[in-house]
Amino acid sequence: MKTFFVVLAIVAAASARNLRLTGVEDCGGTIVSGSGAIYTDPILVPGSGEGELTLVFSQDLPTDLQLEKRVVKQGSGEMVPCLGNGFLGSCDVDVCGAITTQPDVFCPYFPPDVPCECPLLAGETSFPLTLNLPAEYIQFGPGVYEQTLKMYSAADPATTLGCFLMTFTLAEA
Repeated sequence: MKTFFVVLAIVAAASARNLRLTGVEDCGGTIVSGSGAIYTDPILVPGSGEGELTLVFSQDLPTDLQLEKRVVKQGSGEMVPCLGNGFLGSCDVDVCGAITTQPDVFCPYFPPDVPCECPLLAGETSFPLTLNLPAEYIQFGPGVYEQTLKMYSAADPATTLGCFLMTFTLAEA
């Protein structure tokens, strides 16, 4: 279950030296809801920050679960491209495929009692989160960013299973 928020946390970090998270909103969906908080404000890049996330899946998620991530700088409308290992910036991720092919990225974030496998099962979990931010994201500069994370089944992309909007401010250290 933490996989979605692992991706959420990594993507939120894709930009500059300091990250100030100003909001996380649930923007709808038929299966997934949640909330979160970042305790480290701002987060220095490179560096790390701490937070907590709560995720609720009202039913098991499909094995063809997709995550559409879009990160846009307010004012300029510039979209942050997909970067690094394909999980940072504006990327499309096959969530179960990523768990299978890159367990070293995802599995450490799963609670001990939750198997690191698909399908992601119905339930609720809260967990601490550490955001590790690499130096390469400094290139996008200071400003306010919006990140939209939309979850859907590849078999039915028109139906949003879960959606989160994050607004954050980046500033030079």
